[in-house]
Amino acid sequence: MGKFGEPIYSTIRRMVVVKVFSDCSWCFPISTYGGQGVAKSGVNPSKHAMVYMTHTRPTRSVHEPEMTKEPLEVSPARYDERLDEMSRLNFGKIYTVEHNVKVLPIGEIASRSMSKFLNYARPELAI
Repeated sequence: MGKFGEPIYSTIRRMVVVKVFSDCSWCFPISTYGGQGVAKSGVNPSKHAMVYMTHTRPTRSVHEPEMTKEPLEVSPARYDERLDEMSRLNFGKIYTVEHNVKVLPIGEIASRSMSKFLNYARPELAI
């Protein structure tokens, strides 16, 4: 319960930091969409890429439409880090995360996927 008796909702979010500022960062969210991936109603497959950990393989559900973006590999920060096989990186939404928020790095875009990541991110950030 919150300070005024209201219920508090808390969840862990996975994100990819795309731009760092002095007091905040811009991040693209990673979601499984309840295990449905981009098959979930209202999700635009063209704005998403599969993300997967090094030493695993990208997995697309038979129910998901094709995504135009190639899968992106993530190098784990620790050997025990995992990403759900339905994890999808959404280039169509950006979050501002203040630097006073607790974070736990789980990994970074692998060097062999970085050029693809930047090619997907740049058009979304163009003003």
